[in-house]
Amino acid sequence: MASAWQTVFSHQHLKSYAEAAREINTHYRVLFMDGYDSIVVPSRGAYPILDLAQTLWELEIRSYKDFDARWAAKSEQLSSPIHRELTLPFSADPDTTCQTSSAIRLFWTKVLAAIIRRNNTSPYLQTYRCIVEQLVKGHWPSYVNPRNMPSEKFIFVDTVVSGRAICEIFDAFQSEGLDKCFFLLIVDNQGKSVKPQYRHRIEEMVALGRCETIHVESLFTEDRGPAVSGVWSTVYPGVMRKLQKKFPWARDAYGAGSFYWKVRDDSHEYPASKNNPGRNMPVTAVFGRIRTLMFTALNNDIAINKLRGEGGNPDQIKALMVRHANFHTFQLQEMEKALSRYNTFRASTTASLAKPRIKAIHPNATTTVSSSHLVRVTLSYKEESRFFQTLVSNYLCSTVDIFSDTYGYERIE
Repeated sequence: MASAWQTVFSHQHLKSYAEAAREINTHYRVLFMDGYDSIVVPSRGAYPILDLAQTLWELEIRSYKDFDARWAAKSEQLSSPIHRELTLPFSADPDTTCQTSSAIRLFWTKVLAAIIRRNNTSPYLQTYRCIVEQLVKGHWPSYVNPRNMPSEKFIFVDTVVSGRAICEIFDAFQSEGLDKCFFLLIVDNQGKSVKPQYRHRIEEMVALGRCETIHVESLFTEDRGPAVSGVWSTVYPGVMRKLQKKFPWARDAYGAGSFYWKVRDDSHEYPASKNNPGRNMPVTAVFGRIRTLMFTALNNDIAINKLRGEGGNPDQIKALMVRHANFHTFQLQEMEKALSRYNTFRASTTASLAKPRIKAIHPNATTTVSSSHLVRVTLSYKEESRFFQTLVSNYLCSTVDIFSDTYGYERIE
């Protein structure tokens, strides 16, 4: 019987991700030529596939034997919007007694609309800035870079399972007048899991020329934690509830309680101890091996396409595919032997990564992890009160130009 690792990271699933990366890379190139100048990513699960799409472009550049051809291809890539990417945490974790996922996604749509329109006075954008600077202790230009923001012609890359989330986003975009963007949707289970009412809506968008779907065998990076996707998300339920109750403008758009973190080596900040995994083990080790599996699958896909292009016969192509499948099996066995003891897919693994990092910022906070690996941070009453005092006094009435090239790089009085 196949183990969880062999099922989740099967050769067919990795091959499907490589093919999806090729499709996305092709769509990017066409859309860039059509004037789309930026990328917006709301999904944790999409990150590994988008990384593969960028890697594919790099490998294509290196494949040119002529220096001038390589130079021209690299210049094309550097001048393209491939690196002009904005991440916004559209993840929804509503309190089902008084909140809806659609209202949370409407909040983030309003944040995105404010960024596109350079609307400094938007309470939604200023609330997000307050979360970044006060709750996360982050550097604002690292998350919304004034020199790298999207225009109204952006590419929105999201993942789709049942279809409900993306249809809520369609509705929110329509209500905010974001009607010039293009949707690239990575669809789980070859589209078989999409519910009929949502499938119809997605097909409508495709027919209007505003959407393309890319199907994968299994969207295994969705909701399986940072060891698989490389991204983890915090939500602040108490902040979200109070925002909803405190401000009339937030009554129906209150998704202010979330933030995305990327897995990184920060051992110098969190030295190992009895209760602290310190160097991100097991997450960095597992994520690194999974990226290697994906890169190998991508290289294999390139080799097979090259053999086809050179006129290889069916027997040669089949032999190469078998060799690749056998090597994948070997890689996966070695990876499982080394790392399976770390319980990659469990919420406890995500908790071991998140808790010391949250504690360093909020010593009195309580941290739990949901089944979809969202890290819920419950702040003390005192901290929440301080956050809202700061939001009202320093952010909602702020006249500081947060879209200035110098914001965050010089002292702001």
